[in-house]
Amino acid sequence: MIIILKTTIAFLILNIIISQKILSQQDTTNYNAVKIILFDGSRLNGQIIKEDSVLILFKTVSNIQISIPKEQIKKIEKFYSNETYSNDIKQDPNRTRLFFAPTGRSLKYGESYISAYQLFFPFIAFGLTNYFILAGGISIIPGMDNQIFYVAPKAAIINNKNFSVSSGVLYIGSTANATYRYGIIYGVSSYDFNNASISGGFGYGFSGNKINKKPVIMIGVEAKVSNSIKLISENWLPIDADISLISFGVRFFGEKLAADLGFIRPMGKDFEIEGFPFLPWLGFAYNFSFN
Repeated sequence: MIIILKTTIAFLILNIIISQKILSQQDTTNYNAVKIILFDGSRLNGQIIKEDSVLILFKTVSNIQISIPKEQIKKIEKFYSNETYSNDIKQDPNRTRLFFAPTGRSLKYGESYISAYQLFFPFIAFGLTNYFILAGGISIIPGMDNQIFYVAPKAAIINNKNFSVSSGVLYIGSTANATYRYGIIYGVSSYDFNNASISGGFGYGFSGNKINKKPVIMIGVEAKVSNSIKLISENWLPIDADISLISFGVRFFGEKLAADLGFIRPMGKDFEIEGFPFLPWLGFAYNFSFN
């Protein structure tokens, strides 16, 4: 267990070092960046100099100051961490999750996404407030009469710009067997700095009415290496268990769509994989608004 934990921490540190090395070669002038979206579809990246009840004085990435009537503004998006400043700053649209595990971040009111994990496990989530997400889905495994369904509400306790804490439940049931009830109750936090972030959490699994006494620890890292590519590692470390899971991979993302390619490695004293030592992970997420 100690060897696995040391390996995981070393991998997280390596991800951050690689990210910072790549970004140090780019323009690293940082601002308190926002994106203003107008009703005509125009998008402006820059920073707000000052505002009143009618106008916003805005400085663009070209250092041009303009006055924008508030009645023309549809939305103002604040970025969750200091970004490398460019004409097209992209924010990870799937920021509330690692590969599968949740981060401490929450969706904003009206934000939502539909995703698919390993193709056969679709998932949909809605930001009902800035602090509460309701999510769930049902498997679509071909040839199986018995599918599993899952419900995953999550509530944000702290939802600041660089630090967030959430708690939630993942409940898993069966369409053919009412006694099949499993899941996990968890808490998770995320801290964002520069172009990387670290998430840590723990959870207690349950089966029926029985809750495990020993928690599962989750450690995750995200390291942004370009305006549309992020390295991710998600690692599960059950206490007093014979097997743990470590993973690494990459996320490609645009404004609304994110695609993950990862590799999972089960690790344990008596666990061995013949041939290729990693299990592939594939995930997609598309973000949209419902308000």
